[in-house]
Amino acid sequence: QECRRTGFLGRTGIYEMFKLSPELRGLIQVDTDLTKVTEVAVREGMRPLRISAAQQIARGVTTIDEVWKVLPAPE
Repeated sequence: QECRRTGFLGRTGIYEMFKLSPELRGLIQVDTDLTKVTEVAVREGMRPLRISAAQQIARGVTTIDEVWKVLPAPE
């Protein structure tokens, strides 16, 4: 009843975060292409949003159908 018959109770976030290293700070300051910024961030340990979502699915926290409702379409 608490889940309103959705099978889920509460909310769980999926996140994409990175530490702003000197290299990334420099890239952002010179208005570099977002692809380059993403490449460096991943190389430095950023976990992309889709990977975070896949991990939540694998843990049974959510389903792929729920993830597709909130993730942007692949480019």
